[in-house]
Amino acid sequence: MRNLLFFLRLTVIVNGCFILSALHEYFHWTFIRDITPTFLVLGLGIGVFLNAAANIISAVLLLSRYSQKNLIPKWMIFFNFLVLIAQLIYLFS
Repeated sequence: MRNLLFFLRLTVIVNGCFILSALHEYFHWTFIRDITPTFLVLGLGIGVFLNAAANIISAVLLLSRYSQKNLIPKWMIFFNFLVLIAQLIYLFS
């Protein structure tokens, strides 16, 4: 269970990088010029696959009769799902 919580927390961090990289495309912030490639790789390269895997695992756990599924924070599942929808819209538009 600890590994799953770590995986979901890592997904939240990568989703934050996706949000920053998507916002950077529209606003072109100059003060984060040095770390912009890191946000782009984490957010656009890794974020989509990691978030899809986290949502699949969360859905399987929520639909199963797993006894410790209440240990997963609901806000984390909801946030990851919302960002997955935003990622799919961003990638396919």
